Amino acid sequence: MSNKSKGNRKLQELEKVVGRKYDPNMVVEPVVIKKGAAKDVEQEVLFILEDDETNEQTEYFIPKTVRPNLAIKYLNNLRNEGGEYAMAVAMADLLGDETMNVMAESEDIGEDEMEQIMVIVTNKMLGAMEKMQGNS
Repeated sequence: MSNKSKGNRKLQELEKVVGRKYDPNMVVEPVVIKKGAAKDVEQEVLFILEDDETNEQTEYFIPKTVRPNLAIKYLNNLRNEGGEYAMAVAMADLLGDETMNVMAESEDIGEDEMEQIMVIVTNKMLGAMEKMQGNS
């Protein structure tokens, strides 16, 4: 197999992974990003803490969608620092200090609940990366 054939095959594999075709004629236009343009993100309930004594419930939230910069930050942390660090930072970014502090102080959150929360955070990050690639 010639070097050109190998190169074409590699390009085709890469195009398949990223979900886009290479355009050798593409003219790069600068992307203008306006500071302060970020909008409030819609939230959804991540978990509920119930107080058995008072029957009071407190809801804790997570963004419905992940902003692209957080997905890129997750990828950078994954590449540079590893999975555990990337997950810790992603959780702090998505859940915020208040929720992270509640989770850290609550002896009622078990391993199963913690695993479910981590799966949700990971899934949201992966969804954001898929959306950036135009696959959703």
